[in-house]
Order: sequence, then C-alpha cells, then structure tokens
Amino acid sequence: MKTLSKKMALLICIAITTGVMVLEFVVSAISHSLMLYSDALHMLGHNMALIISLIAILIAEKKGSSKVEYIAALINGLSLIFFVVYILVDGIKSLVNPSPILAAETLMVSLVGLTVNLVTAMILFRTGVEDLNTKSTFLHLLADTFSSVAVIAGAIIIYYTHFYIIDAVLSIIVSIVIAKWCIDLIKKSVKMLIKPAVVITN
Repeated sequence: MKTLSKKMALLICIAITTGVMVLEFVVSAISHSLMLYSDALHMLGHNMALIISLIAILIAEKKGSSKVEYIAALINGLSLIFFVVYILVDGIKSLVNPSPILAAETLMVSLVGLTVNLVTAMILFRTGVEDLNTKSTFLHLLADTFSSVAVIAGAIIIYYTHFYIIDAVLSIIVSIVIAKWCIDLIKKSVKMLIKPAVVITN
C-alpha cells in the first residue's frame, strides 16, 4: 500500500543519505578505506540521482510530459558510469600500492550505510517503481546496497586476516557489476527518448 507520495519519499531519502554520506567521507579519510570512500562517493551519486528525480517529477507535473523523466533516468545512468570509472581507477591503484585499513571503524560505518540503503530503498519501493525515472533512482539504491555489502565483507576479511588488498579487489568487482546495471539503464532511457521520433517518421 502506498503511504507516501514520490516527492515526499524522495525528500526523506535525500535527507537520510546526505547525513550518512558525510559520515562515510569523514570515517573513510580517517580509516584510509577505499571501499568506504567508494561507498561514500556512490552515495553522493545516489543523492544526486534522488535530487534529479525529484526535479524531473516537479517539471513533469508542470509541463505534463514524461520525456523529462526519461532524461533524468539517462542522467542518473551516466552519473553512475562516472563514479564507476573513478572507483575502478582508484581500485587499480590500490592493487599496486595497498595501504593499511582500520577495519573495525570501516565495518561500523558501512553497517550504518547498509541500513540506510535498505531503509531508503523500502521507502522508495513503497511509492512504486513503475516509471523509468523512479527505477533509475531505485537502481542507485540497489547499487549502494551491493556496495555496502562488499564493504562489510571486505572489512571483516581485513579484520581477521589483514589481507588489505581485498579492499581494492572488492571495489573493482562492485564497479564492474554496477557498470552493467548502468549500461542497461542508459539503453532503456535512450530507447524511450527516441521512440516518439520513430513513431512520427512512420
């Protein structure tokens, strides 16, 4: 049952993710965790996606067109690709020069991040994810959740084994998986944007 409007749900999610994003950036700098820093970066991208989706909904309500929401979905997909490339490059650098990580601090904050991702995903899901714009935002949430799980797994491994290179390995794996999701989203967005032109020419 839908209990919130999409606009209100997005506003709540933006407020929650902003707070956790700042916390992750601070702790990642202290703990030197690339995984946590990557998760914070992705949460920044996710926050941008929420804002873009909210703006798209507001514009669509005034203009009476869904095209702007397809554009928002495309922007969200492209923004994810940007962060994926950034994380991938840092991951490769860390493979060459791995550095010690404060696993306990990383684990605690990443657990908070995972909780936030699950809560915001639930909030957004309850408003409905049938349109491409909302789906693109929900994809950010799923990617964030996947990233948080990887951070937690890596922190546990490092805590017990001091195998620091796992931080970079998991970051690269997460980047590749998210990249695939992004490409699918971008393809669907472009398809919906060019579809009206194809219909008119016929």
